[in-house]
Amino acid sequence: MSKISQYNSSVTLHDNDLFDKSNTEDGGTSYDESQKLTWLQLKNAVLSLFNGSIKGVLNVTASTYTVASADANKLIFRDNATANTITFPNEASDPIPILSTFVVAWKGLGRPEILFEEISLGVPQTVVGVSDSLGEYKIELEGGSVFLIKTGVNEWYIAGNLML
Repeated sequence: MSKISQYNSSVTLHDNDLFDKSNTEDGGTSYDESQKLTWLQLKNAVLSLFNGSIKGVLNVTASTYTVASADANKLIFRDNATANTITFPNEASDPIPILSTFVVAWKGLGRPEILFEEISLGVPQTVVGVSDSLGEYKIELEGGSVFLIKTGVNEWYIAGNLML
């Protein structure tokens, strides 16, 4: 079992390859065998983005926005003149279906930051993907986009044009 971040374009992946969804790359020692995702599951979710699963476009101009189940499988433009945030809720706030996909795109002048609502005070959701040194998820370039897939209860995969 490997971390998705350990792979590069020279690696051939197979449908039954397993990826650890737990957040232990930072030196944590906890591990739960149920926290895994096959390459086939991830691939199918990503392919759905380009196979007609985007059901609409949402243009958000507010400085803060929290996505809802109704926003699943939509292209969400963050169109604001100043820095802004888009928050993905925890399971208790809104049980967004697993394998729901979201594409967040930077349309205005203000850089969007993607946040994940805590499960409880000080307990973060699990996010697999590339973040900057502070663990933040910001779209790097104006006009750039990222996609997110809900991979489990309070678990997300994020990739795209992110700042490092």
